[in-house]
Amino acid sequence: MHLSDPPTLPLILFSLSLLVYHALEVLLVLFHTPAEFDRSSFLFSPAYVLAMTLSLLEYLLTWRFFPAFKTTLRLPGLLLGAVLAFSGDLLRKLAWLTARHSFTHRIQTTRRPAHVLVRKGVYAWARHPAYLGWFVWAVGTQVLLANLVSSVAFALAAWRFFRHRIPVEEHYLVRMFGREYELYRQNTPTRIPGIP
Repeated sequence: MHLSDPPTLPLILFSLSLLVYHALEVLLVLFHTPAEFDRSSFLFSPAYVLAMTLSLLEYLLTWRFFPAFKTTLRLPGLLLGAVLAFSGDLLRKLAWLTARHSFTHRIQTTRRPAHVLVRKGVYAWARHPAYLGWFVWAVGTQVLLANLVSSVAFALAAWRFFRHRIPVEEHYLVRMFGREYELYRQNTPTRIPGIP
């Protein structure tokens, strides 16, 4: 390895974070909602793959042309990014394990027999803890790489996605659970900045 080569620890931690995230998502689908399992359970949409590819490109190009920036931010980025990525993924998995059969990757438009309104555990603290967890995890992967542009881009893209997705999902949740969900929504914030 030459001095001009990018450090491998951030790339290893980034890759490990992606591997753990996706592997556990698939296992949770297979265990809790096997009827929902298909190719989309791996959560590799074209936009997601493009975003992760561009983030790696940012990492390598910044290292090549601005190595002092990466060197200065390497340790703080590694520490903060690892904490964000780990805690975000943990929150998401806790949300899934708490909701169990009520949790799916797709917005449900009708109530399934096993679908219940979950308000305990992490759902007592955040209305959409899996979304909050993904938001924190995604930004954390970029902080881990000390990717300034991708950190901001991932935060903005995730925020926009959830700003549109949450109202749609909650429309159907109100139809399924009525006043019970409306009260839950009034008393439990999303904890995603700017999304009540």
